Amino acid sequence: MRISTLQYFKTGVGSIQAARDSLSITQQKIATGKSILTPSEDPIRSTQVLKINEELSLNMQFQENISFAIGKNELEDSVVGSTIDALQRVRDLVVQANSDALSDQDRRGIGIEIESLLDQMVSLFNTRDGSGEYMFAGYQGSSAPFVQQPGGGYEYLGDDGTRSIQISQGSVIEVSDSGKSIFVDVKSANNTIYTYPSPNNTAVPAANISTGLVVNQDEFDAAYPEDFNIIFNDPLVNQNQRTFTITQRSDGAPVFGTRPGGYMINVPYNDGELLEFSGVEFFITGDPEPGDTFFIESSATESTLDTVDRLRSVLALDSNTSVQTSSQINVIGRATPARTTTTLTGNYVAEQEITVQDSTTIQQVDILSNESAVSIAAKLDALIGVTANAVQASAVFDLSSTPKNEGDILQFELNGMSISITVDVSPTVTWATLSTAITTAIAADVAAGGIATNNMGAELIVTNNGGVFDIDEPNGYNIDIQNFEVINIPGISFGVNSGFDVGDAIGFTFTGTGGESIDINYIVAGGAVAAQNNEMLAQMNIDLAADPEGDGAAFTVVQPVVGGPLELRYLNDTDGLSNIQITGFTDGDADDAQLAVSSLLGSSVVNSATGISATSLANGVNLTVLAVDVDATARFTGSVGSYVTLLEGDTDSSSVAGTLNVTTDPSFEIASNVNSAFGGLFTADIDFGDITNDRFQETIERVLANIDQSIESILKTRSNIGSRLNSLDATMDLNIGINIELKTYLSDLQDLDYAEAITTLNLQTMILEASQNSFIKISSLTLFNYL
Repeated sequence: MRISTLQYFKTGVGSIQAARDSLSITQQKIATGKSILTPSEDPIRSTQVLKINEELSLNMQFQENISFAIGKNELEDSVVGSTIDALQRVRDLVVQANSDALSDQDRRGIGIEIESLLDQMVSLFNTRDGSGEYMFAGYQGSSAPFVQQPGGGYEYLGDDGTRSIQISQGSVIEVSDSGKSIFVDVKSANNTIYTYPSPNNTAVPAANISTGLVVNQDEFDAAYPEDFNIIFNDPLVNQNQRTFTITQRSDGAPVFGTRPGGYMINVPYNDGELLEFSGVEFFITGDPEPGDTFFIESSATESTLDTVDRLRSVLALDSNTSVQTSSQINVIGRATPARTTTTLTGNYVAEQEITVQDSTTIQQVDILSNESAVSIAAKLDALIGVTANAVQASAVFDLSSTPKNEGDILQFELNGMSISITVDVSPTVTWATLSTAITTAIAADVAAGGIATNNMGAELIVTNNGGVFDIDEPNGYNIDIQNFEVINIPGISFGVNSGFDVGDAIGFTFTGTGGESIDINYIVAGGAVAAQNNEMLAQMNIDLAADPEGDGAAFTVVQPVVGGPLELRYLNDTDGLSNIQITGFTDGDADDAQLAVSSLLGSSVVNSATGISATSLANGVNLTVLAVDVDATARFTGSVGSYVTLLEGDTDSSSVAGTLNVTTDPSFEIASNVNSAFGGLFTADIDFGDITNDRFQETIERVLANIDQSIESILKTRSNIGSRLNSLDATMDLNIGINIELKTYLSDLQDLDYAEAITTLNLQTMILEASQNSFIKISSLTLFNYL
């Protein structure tokens, strides 16, 4: 076998290089302390090392997450702990305020401290965390979640979101709680309300509604869970007076109010005036625009801030709450709320027992519910030591804001006397006509011996002040309004629209429900639209006056603005159930003439064939004009107290009594077994300024119960936070143990055995030296040495 010089040179150099490479790798391992320098050395172990490093990295991230979560939960725990302390202080103050030993000024002082605690709680609820986000805003952390509303109460602007973070494989934990779940959705001890304005309101600056109070739980529970809408009406349809109407959301029915009494329809608005219905008390402030709407929603929950805010309002004892400590009020002489029957009308006099006594004599007399001042005075005057007489009754019947139209029938009964007039286009004429009708009815009744009034000798004095009628009854008998109603009659506005050409033969017919029929026929003379409207008015007046059967008297046509559209009404409607039929419209051969039509207030215009609202009259089209009830109201006020609102209808009524002059001999005392606040005429000698009325006590008790509910809700949250912190501590300890095990296993896999490595290094060094020496010897051999 031949071996070339080149071959053994390559073999020698390769051996030296391999020995040197092995030695270099061993030296690198000793320098780095790693048993594996490249994955190719040991693919299996390298894969295991990579996986363990990933687990260690993930576990370190979990540790950071745990530390972050502990910080967030500890901060939240501190905030809710401070909130509980504040609420406990509020609770102590509530118990203190509900003491008969305190004066109004003492309670106001407590209210000031509660207001300070309320501000403190708002600040706590709007706490920011270390990253600058609001802690209790859910996912809306960039903006404050709790904002005070101008009208009172607080709105939550956050959401239901709760932030979480992963703390181990397959395990996450909350680092925040939604303020809604802790502080807003707190179960109320009693059914309660939530008030707020519609976001679509247009008033600038915005009008506001107060937080409100439930002041009569039984009344509110009877209405629960009904919601209510408060809608501001157009002043143009209420004699330029700003009014509002309160309805049930479920069916749109008007509510029946306590303050003011009666149906709350077209109630005149007074900024900040206290309102009450269905056991709910509230007020509205600002300048609402027509269409502005406010909502009162029934709720089984009440926010913590609203609870404390209601308490603050109650303890302020200001004009915006009726929950005051003083109970002494004048009861007789007030208008009653509207009643379902006239037998229930009265003057806020409760059934009671009056006691008159001196040192030797005790006299008692029973007073009937809603008894008249005249009758009460007679009973008292008959007692020893008492002189009593009735003083005149005074009332105001305000019709100035009552919706009505020309031709409508306005009617009511005044102390049993029927009053009925037809509304004129001029309010001044209307009120003068009504004044005359009342005067005539009174004179006829007096002449007949007062039979209609059932109050012999009654002499009502009525004064008209532009639709506001002052009514006095000098003898002290009741002033009674019954069966108030405005009967709407059908009416239509119409004017030339297009196609009225010179020479056109215009014709159409008006027919009333009673069969009254008027044919209108004329030839168009031409000119602008205004001239043509004037021409049509002149011809209609001619045809109405010339009707051979006298049917023209059933209709009236006017033109409010010269040259403008005409208005026609049917005057023979006495019950609001009639209509006008407009038929047979024609303009001759052209068939292109049109009248623009619209309904007047209290009416609707529809296409007779389709029943759909109509806006024009043309060839082949017949129209029906119907009367529409607009729910007219009137305002009735006594000499003291609030007014009531009368809704049209034959079951609505109200009454005002006279007042009493009562004197007792010095040795006699007079008292009632019923408190004045509840219809009692006289109350025993009690200092009302030092006692708390039932409404105040009930409200305090409700607030106290809701504070307890709030504390319970927050304690549950704090308990959850404590459980989370315990879980975080346990998970951190577990992760630390896992990290130790992973690092130990990783060390076993990749750390170098230095003793073994040094032995290997020495061996590889010897191999390298031997390879070098052998190469030197072999490379020096030549055949010439053997020749």
